[in-house]
Amino acid sequence: MVAIASGANMNFDRLRFVAERSGTGSKTEAMLATFIPEKRGSFRNFIYKLNGAGIQRGVAKRSITEFKYRYNREAAAKNDNKATVFYSVDTDSSEDVESLVAQLIESGLETFDLTKNDLSKDHVRFLAGGHAEVKGEEIYRVEFPEKAGSLRMFLDTLGDDWNISLFHYRSRGTLTGQVLIGIESDGETDIAEFEKGVSELGWGFTRETDNIAAQL
Repeated sequence: MVAIASGANMNFDRLRFVAERSGTGSKTEAMLATFIPEKRGSFRNFIYKLNGAGIQRGVAKRSITEFKYRYNREAAAKNDNKATVFYSVDTDSSEDVESLVAQLIESGLETFDLTKNDLSKDHVRFLAGGHAEVKGEEIYRVEFPEKAGSLRMFLDTLGDDWNISLFHYRSRGTLTGQVLIGIESDGETDIAEFEKGVSELGWGFTRETDNIAAQL
């Protein structure tokens, strides 16, 4: 048994809130938004450009802690067919964030630093998602090892054969992580091919298409 004595009038829910706010406030966690083309292969290309800027999961510097993307046909049509990806990155300092954003822009990624934006910290980061009308969409939870290169390995396995309609990842500080992913499929044959690809990686997955939470 372990006893913890603290003078703060605080429960674990409030500690989680303080931890998230202190991270972005001290610039250890940068909140960024980037526009990418709304077409097949764009997300994988985006990940490779992040890697080129020194961003990976599980590394000491510029480690990805969160990803949020949801396909939105109407929003893309209004924005030159571009999608918005919200993500968070652990960085060394505010100067490192500025350097990172400059690198991403130079690589062709229109990127915005939302770290000091209270609206983003309190609301927008939680609003990216929701239901979308995507023909033949299948939703999966995929469990993968929390180490550098896992996401690129996963996307390389998928190749450009799949249109990713949903992607959510949040670092939990554990040995394994979970991604919630949506793909457009043409039927059971496509589904079988997707599941075979994930299985060949040795990763666990759960088909969540019929889960009521995925339909909201």
